[in-house]
Amino acid sequence: MLRRQLLLGLGALATTAFTATPLRARASGQRDTLVFVFLRGGADGLNMVIPHGDNDYYAASKRGEYNVAIAAGEEVDLDGFFGLNPAMSGLKSIYDNTHLAIVHAAGVAGGNHSHFAMQDFIEFSTHASGDGWIKRYLETVMPRSPGAQLRAVALAGRSQKSLAGDFNALTADKLEDFSLDVGND
Repeated sequence: MLRRQLLLGLGALATTAFTATPLRARASGQRDTLVFVFLRGGADGLNMVIPHGDNDYYAASKRGEYNVAIAAGEEVDLDGFFGLNPAMSGLKSIYDNTHLAIVHAAGVAGGNHSHFAMQDFIEFSTHASGDGWIKRYLETVMPRSPGAQLRAVALAGRSQKSLAGDFNALTADKLEDFSLDVGND
């Protein structure tokens, strides 16, 4: 998958996730929705959420004859300093309505230099394997009940490590493969 396709897909996912009409997810129970997007290795955070107010961004983005920066003025401004990649413009209204938080340039203190070990750390929230952090969170806010509940959907064809443990999540290879039949009531 090309990075551009990924960004377009994320914009579509976010638009769908926060629109009341397609799934009517908030119709009963009025629960909050957590959307966790963990892009393994291929996303350039500085070109997704662009620090266009920092001249060093443009200077540091020159790689020989190539400039990997999003051209000045093409970004979708968020606050005068940060802006979204134009392919992610669908997220702007969600951000403006305070339904999207962007945690930029975040890292893990005391991490090691293993890319794979740090990915596991992010998904488990600990260096020890076991239950994933999203599974632990969902068990806390949505304890198991006798009735069926849709608690998590993983878009990767398999359940992510952050959902690991005694927990079932629906999985789909891509967003187009996933739908809910919510009926007409």
